[in-house]
Amino acid sequence: MTERQDAESGTTQGATEDRSQTSKASIADGPEWMHDKEFLLRAGQELLVSLGVDSSWVDRLPGLEGPIEQLQELQGEVDAEHGRLGSDAEPEDGRNEGEAPSIDEYSPQQRQRLNALIDEILPIVLPVARQTMDRLDERGIRPEIAGGSAPALRAALQDVESLYESGSWRTANGETLDGYLRWFTDEHSALGVEAVPPTRAEIRTIVTVVRGMPRATVRRIAKFRGRLYLGIVVRILLRLLRHESAEGTADAASGTSQHGTSQHQSQE
Repeated sequence: MTERQDAESGTTQGATEDRSQTSKASIADGPEWMHDKEFLLRAGQELLVSLGVDSSWVDRLPGLEGPIEQLQELQGEVDAEHGRLGSDAEPEDGRNEGEAPSIDEYSPQQRQRLNALIDEILPIVLPVARQTMDRLDERGIRPEIAGGSAPALRAALQDVESLYESGSWRTANGETLDGYLRWFTDEHSALGVEAVPPTRAEIRTIVTVVRGMPRATVRRIAKFRGRLYLGIVVRILLRLLRHESAEGTADAASGTSQHGTSQHQSQE
């Protein structure tokens, strides 16, 4: 047996043993690289480029960290001005925890800053999202294997693109924007679905994409770059995603059921 065959035999056995534990595992129990935010962000960019997304757009993604942090700070500033900063009490205005302030709560200067930040973020995020969807479709990889509905994602992306391009959001009042957000949430409520198993063709294609990433990145994820071993690793990772997706779907269904029961009881 050659050294390569020996390595593949050993790693296949180890990966198969890992696979047998997947039903009881979760992403939280995954290898250390899955908890390294900096590595995941870099690997995600490399994966997009290998998938076929324009590298000139992908290279601009790290620059969004500043605008996103500023956006969060701006929302915190508006919350503070309305007495919501650091409060553990339920919002008196009926907003859910973590929900962005109403647009009418922004001063003209804050609204101007908000618009400027959106103009920094969306012109990068939208083309990357569009190209990602197109490349996945071209390669025959369904978002459903990762828990996303392809038709729903495309429809939502189209609506966001149309709204941004229209420019109407720049001066719209709170009632108008809140109404649009309610419509958008109802219209695109099925973005996430319970993840489905990949086909053999999808596994082969994903392995090809992964092998196109820098060697150092791939070696941190998997000990070997052989197609057989990477195929098993990809199957295990997708199985973990399906496990998380199934739990999330069950939690959402439970929450919806409890919400409906409480509403029914209150009506009684």
